[in-house]
Amino acid sequence: MSRTAPAQDAMPTTRGLNFYTADPNLEFVCSTVMDADVLERARPFLLAIGPTITHVGRVGLAKSMKIAVNQALAVQMLAFSESVLLAEKAGIARERAVEVVLKSVVASPMVKYRAPFVLGMPAEALFDVDMIQKDMRLALDLAHATGVALPSVALTHELLTAAKGLGLAKYDFAILFDLLAHLSNLPPSKKL
Repeated sequence: MSRTAPAQDAMPTTRGLNFYTADPNLEFVCSTVMDADVLERARPFLLAIGPTITHVGRVGLAKSMKIAVNQALAVQMLAFSESVLLAEKAGIARERAVEVVLKSVVASPMVKYRAPFVLGMPAEALFDVDMIQKDMRLALDLAHATGVALPSVALTHELLTAAKGLGLAKYDFAILFDLLAHLSNLPPSKKL
């Protein structure tokens, strides 16, 4: 997966350009930027490695789409963490709060995948703080270039910087939970 600015990949080619993107541990997604006829010839091969193909348009747009999707990962983790910690501080057991949120309408695939991390953080990061912050910086740069306000991304990026300041950078970006737990005078996730 490329993690460079969208404009860097804006060079047209004669055969088209593919970007294969996904959260490292969720469903594979293929966003393509290629001529329609090239896409149709490639379709059987692309479907062999992932269930969906979305043609997003001209060269560079698939990368912009990837940035737009990835910035939401950490923002969702922040919101999930807030929900669980608010419930816990109100007297609900952390495990029960996680269970309830996972049965609610906010249980996105990302939340379902990372929710167990607040109960036991894996020692090995699947998508560490530096990686998600790079994607968030790309999103903030794209937002600045296009005139879109991303206040939740900016805040989440700063909270991840605070997590790094606490020595938590080696963990998955779900470590946002531990930062908020620290600020709320609650125990962090168990480290596995």
